[in-house]
Amino acid sequence: MAGIKVFGHPASTATRRVLIALQEKDLDFELVHVELKDGEHKKQPFLSRNPFGKVPAFEDGDFKLFESRAITQYIAHEYADKGNQLLSPGSKNMAILAMGMEIEAHEFDSVASKLGWEQIFENFFGLTTDPAVVKEEEARLGGEDIGDSFRRDLKLISEVRAPFRGFRKFFYFAFSAAAGISTLFTIPRLIQAVRGGDGAPDLLGNAAINIGGIVVLLALFIWENKKEEEQMVQITRDETLSRLPLRLSTNRVVELVQLRDTVRPVILAGKKETVALAMQKADRFRTELLRRGVLLVPVVWGERKTPEVEKKRGFGASSKTAATSLPSIGEDFDTRTQSVVAQSKLKSEIRFKSEVVSPGEWERWIRDQQIAEGVVPGEDVYIILRLDGRVRRSGKGMPDWAEISKELPPMNDVLSKLER
Repeated sequence: MAGIKVFGHPASTATRRVLIALQEKDLDFELVHVELKDGEHKKQPFLSRNPFGKVPAFEDGDFKLFESRAITQYIAHEYADKGNQLLSPGSKNMAILAMGMEIEAHEFDSVASKLGWEQIFENFFGLTTDPAVVKEEEARLGGEDIGDSFRRDLKLISEVRAPFRGFRKFFYFAFSAAAGISTLFTIPRLIQAVRGGDGAPDLLGNAAINIGGIVVLLALFIWENKKEEEQMVQITRDETLSRLPLRLSTNRVVELVQLRDTVRPVILAGKKETVALAMQKADRFRTELLRRGVLLVPVVWGERKTPEVEKKRGFGASSKTAATSLPSIGEDFDTRTQSVVAQSKLKSEIRFKSEVVSPGEWERWIRDQQIAEGVVPGEDVYIILRLDGRVRRSGKGMPDWAEISKELPPMNDVLSKLER
């Protein structure tokens, strides 16, 4: 038999889906490169393998298949006794697995694919990214198009940070409503009082108090609503920040949220020369900054890197490299963030400096933060994060490392424990 062949492009997410399944199963395969930029997937001989002109196509000896999810299902069942187990025994487990696959296919993939096209592949093809499409799809991915659950989660976080806001709003609304109802019932007598005459009741003073109370209470209610919306915008920015990816010195890619309670990231954003100079100055205080858990995160304005595509087994890499060269940013996310063992491994991998992955996303978040703080977008700034991932403070220009060394408590200090 001719063995396993995958016809696709290594930068294609659908192709990578199949490659990951093959690597999980520790199978030998050959990746036959299909150049998307030249439109090879829309021409023969590829169309004979997939008439819809989409990568990947798959061959296992004489057996031919296309559609990446169908291919991964075939790999999981055909090679069930190889590598890592991808099937869950039992009808309930399989039903849960199938549900997750359906959600990924129909709710997540369409949005993520559009974002990938706009932010990565359009640059690859020499096209221009449409910011409006990016904003719309990011909103959908953030939860705005999947009902009220996302906003409900934000409200819960907001209530935790301002626990008595809901009570105050209820108090303002209830008392203003009571004052309004009281005023409504006294309108006929109020009209008589305004007209005057013998026997007219003296209600003008009471009415003025009620109306004044309504105005004050409604103003406080509106102010609380405004503060809640501002807080929810900040929480949304915090959650967006937590999902931004970093590459550690060991070449491992993690989301910022996975480093919570472990490091204090210091984001340095600006021109290349400015950021480089700030990094050099930080080296002089390296020991003290490391004791305080500082991790430098340099972001150079306008720096958009083409995603690196590492060689996989089947076209040049060793078996060991192939097994670890396709890490997903969210790979085993819940397990790794909750596991004490995993956290200790992360700690051993973290060094003094890191590298941002998807610099465009980092730059967009920083610019949004600058606008929120009244800073002109594009200025050189630094942002110091707390151990819990929230913004501690920020400033224009680059930081004074001696001052930061005095300001931040050591990691084993009581204040650091309270910050977690």
